[in-house]
Amino acid sequence: MNKKLFFSAVSAILVASAVPAFAADFRNQTTNSQPTYPAFDPEYSLSSWHDISFSAEGFYATALEKMVEGTDYIDIYGVSFRLTKSFSNPLHRARSNVFASSRVHVQPEIFSILSFGYGSKDYYKDYYNYTGNLFSTQFAVGANLRFPVSDEISFFVGARGGLSYENLEIEYRKWSKSESDVGFLYGAGAGIDFALDEYVGIFLGLDYIASTAQPEFYGTKVEKQSYVQFSLGVRVFF
Repeated sequence: MNKKLFFSAVSAILVASAVPAFAADFRNQTTNSQPTYPAFDPEYSLSSWHDISFSAEGFYATALEKMVEGTDYIDIYGVSFRLTKSFSNPLHRARSNVFASSRVHVQPEIFSILSFGYGSKDYYKDYYNYTGNLFSTQFAVGANLRFPVSDEISFFVGARGGLSYENLEIEYRKWSKSESDVGFLYGAGAGIDFALDEYVGIFLGLDYIASTAQPEFYGTKVEKQSYVQFSLGVRVFF
């Protein structure tokens, strides 16, 4: 009877000591069998360290339509002020061994932008010299998708929509007349951003901007205007 108790106790001790080792080995095998994904690098792009940025930019927009048949194109130039909210969790698309060596991130943004523009053009009609002055105020909201390619450089594409106030003044010698209209604004564009350090960056942009505003002179509406716009700006991160 004592021998049976002795062998039973020894067997229980051996089983108890083997179970933790077996469990640890099983846990290691299960962990090693699961695919490993590259961790998101929060320092991948300097501009992704901050959620909010403010930018001031200068632009030049070349007109694609004449104001009125027989007149000339009026290009505009001006300044824009933009407030941008960047989402802090970019979509990380490197989710397989195929992409394990590449860090491809997409950073969504939303922004609001306020622009002030001015353009002037002299033109001749019926042997008279007229001057057309165009004043433009635009407000829009939009969204971008940003693609960081290095710690300092990122590309972005986006679209916007809003309102446009257009005031056109016609001058002839001492006589002048101005008319204005409010219309919808829409556009799309792309650009490249260079982060100089943690807080400051510069960017270049190329946009297509169109407005439905049509000031009317003596029963004749001017053409709806659209532009190809080039911009250069400074961006400050908060």
